[in-house]
Amino acid sequence: RQVIQGWRRWARWALPLVVWMLLMAAYGEWAFRRAVTAQVDSMHRNLEVLMPALDSAITRYQDFPYAVARDRLAWDFLADKQNLHLQDKFDPYLQDVNRRLGTELLVLLDVKGEVVSSSNWQARIGQEPENYANRPEFKKALAGRLGMNYAVDGRTGIAGLHIAQPVQNGDTVIGVMVL
Repeated sequence: RQVIQGWRRWARWALPLVVWMLLMAAYGEWAFRRAVTAQVDSMHRNLEVLMPALDSAITRYQDFPYAVARDRLAWDFLADKQNLHLQDKFDPYLQDVNRRLGTELLVLLDVKGEVVSSSNWQARIGQEPENYANRPEFKKALAGRLGMNYAVDGRTGIAGLHIAQPVQNGDTVIGVMVL
């Protein structure tokens, strides 16, 4: 009889505690879901505001890599990447075009995705070569199409829109220009 009374006494305070804990867990779950939903809604509103600006940037910049890629100097340099005379001409050329465009970076890649020339050529001296082969914009350009990807650069940590255009000699893609 004492065991039954002890168990009842324990159940009287434990049962409300368990109910209270379950209510708090349910409230926590509800509050978490509400916060996530509010955050997602806020992100959608921000995206709606930013989309026209992004569309404008795409329209403004999508053809610049193509225009630079059409330059005969790009073709010659990709054909002879070890030619220091061509590199001495092409690196400053990319730097000047990039400065005039007001963009972050302009890069010429070979078909393996390796950087062969860039507008920040002076900062690249002595750095490990960068490779774009796994990036979606490079893969599309290598297939002969316009490639675009909004991403955070792994090396610089800067988020931006990457626009890639194929450098073609006839129907053959010989490199990729990335803005």
